[in-house]
Amino acid sequence: MATFEQIKALRLTVDDPAGFLNLLESVTYPATPAHRTAYLIAGRYVYTTKTTGAVEADYTVAEYRLSDARITEWIDSGADAVQSAYRAILTKLGNEMTVVRNQAGAESTQFTALKDLYDYYRGLIADESAVSGSSAGKWARSTAPEVAGGNV
Repeated sequence: MATFEQIKALRLTVDDPAGFLNLLESVTYPATPAHRTAYLIAGRYVYTTKTTGAVEADYTVAEYRLSDARITEWIDSGADAVQSAYRAILTKLGNEMTVVRNQAGAESTQFTALKDLYDYYRGLIADESAVSGSSAGKWARSTAPEVAGGNV
């Protein structure tokens, strides 16, 4: 069974929830929360922009795309948890983009934000594959472009 520290390490690596520098477990809502920190309270990750005098009403649930149960499963199975997480996040983002596009059109701000996040995670997968030495299984050939009727 994966510990919170292992789950935290994976979440911070894959940036889910996005934009946080630290994740902490807590049984109560801290009155003086740390900056860019999400707190796991009663199974939910919550955060606030206040740094002093915060009460429960000031906290917002952080949007995350992977459950702790799924992350635990990947860690316990010995699979490449980071790659599995990236792929799961991409799948979820792809589904969200389809729903938003059908509801509001491709030019909506929400669609653009999801598309940017989708591209960000695709880039992370490519970077992780290059570092870990795993291949995406694709071959590509390139040729010199023809400019003014001849090869440059």
